[in-house]
Amino acid sequence: MFLRGDYWHYDFILGGIRYRGSTGFKKGEKEKAKAEEERLRVQAREKHSVEMVWEQTKKRMISSNALEFDKDKVWKVFSSLHSGACPAKMSIYHGQWNNIYQFIHEAHPDIRYVSDVTSIHAVEWYGEIRRRNLSNGSRNAYLMIAKLIFKTLGKTYGIIENPFAELKTFPKNSVTRDAYTPEELKKIGAHATGWVYSLCLTAISTGLRKGDICMLKKESVDMENRILSIAKTRKTGVSVEIPILPGLYRHFQEMYLAHPDSPYVFPELAEMYSKLSTQQVISAEVKKLLHEVGINDTEKTVEGYARKVSTKDIHSFRHTFVYMASIHGIPLPVVQSIVGHLNPEMTKHYMDHAGRDARLAYMRQLPSYITGGEEPEQINILDYTEKLPATVENVQGAEERRKLAELIPTLPLETVRRWLAELSQGPLDNQ
Repeated sequence: MFLRGDYWHYDFILGGIRYRGSTGFKKGEKEKAKAEEERLRVQAREKHSVEMVWEQTKKRMISSNALEFDKDKVWKVFSSLHSGACPAKMSIYHGQWNNIYQFIHEAHPDIRYVSDVTSIHAVEWYGEIRRRNLSNGSRNAYLMIAKLIFKTLGKTYGIIENPFAELKTFPKNSVTRDAYTPEELKKIGAHATGWVYSLCLTAISTGLRKGDICMLKKESVDMENRILSIAKTRKTGVSVEIPILPGLYRHFQEMYLAHPDSPYVFPELAEMYSKLSTQQVISAEVKKLLHEVGINDTEKTVEGYARKVSTKDIHSFRHTFVYMASIHGIPLPVVQSIVGHLNPEMTKHYMDHAGRDARLAYMRQLPSYITGGEEPEQINILDYTEKLPATVENVQGAEERRKLAELIPTLPLETVRRWLAELSQGPLDNQ
């Protein structure tokens, strides 16, 4: 301890670090200055001890679970720990991780373990994606997976602090889709075929997103009560309960007959959506249809985007559904209970005020090119057995005819077709 001017100063070395400065006490307060110097020495020793323990702990963690900073090895460990995501989403994550790894590895080939990646490396990568001609949504997607991978690996593999954790997300600059006009909807309905027709019809009739339509299972469809129920939508995880409009109901019937053994309502769509390589085919075919029917204002140039941004596509059916519902007087709570709300608590609140009857009644107010028109007259086969002429044969066979009428709806389609073919050649033989 020494005097510098009127104040006592300290100067000592601990753990290879030099500590020096003023004690804050003047020449006549030497004892107080000594006490302050001792306090500072104790504080420095304690800090040094904590740092030594921390470094030793970190080294033990790394040495026992060292994970090489290798593109494939890191992905293998991460994917095994994060196996809950759907295959399509994991495939997207994989591509994003490859991109992140490539930049860091090329800039710092000396990085040996994942625990060696620091916040400095993360900031360098952050600057790189900022310079790239990407939308902020794409930048945030990369940032999300970088944070997720290092968080998932965590302390098990020596990552004491996630190097990407403090990086801020980019502000959203999303573009709202345009709604289809009634004329455009009629053109689409008149020209769409196959699974494209199924997708478009379901989207405009329910407001569901593409993924929920493609992966729709028969167990979610109550044909008897005309209700479509999804316990957890793919994007937001909320539940929706939607009345099935007449046109969609008839189409569901056709799909059930065409694919009786599939658990999916639209098997072809489900197969394409479940594979990343064919997911884009779905969107591309819808865009192709739009252009074929003369709907060409499907993209526009937006600042901050490398390519033109889609303004009319599959998701536009959802916007159209909400828009048409609003202009036809359907209350907001009913609309939100049908399409789902981002906040689960709000969804529950809206659904409490919008029961099934209210939803169906309001949805029937939509124009016929959305609903599919009025219900066709239902044919009850049992009614016809009551109206047969009162001949001896009909009276004696009334019970048999009634039993047959009750069985017809349950018969396999092939049996019905075979009987029709035989009946067209004359009465069936008594066998």
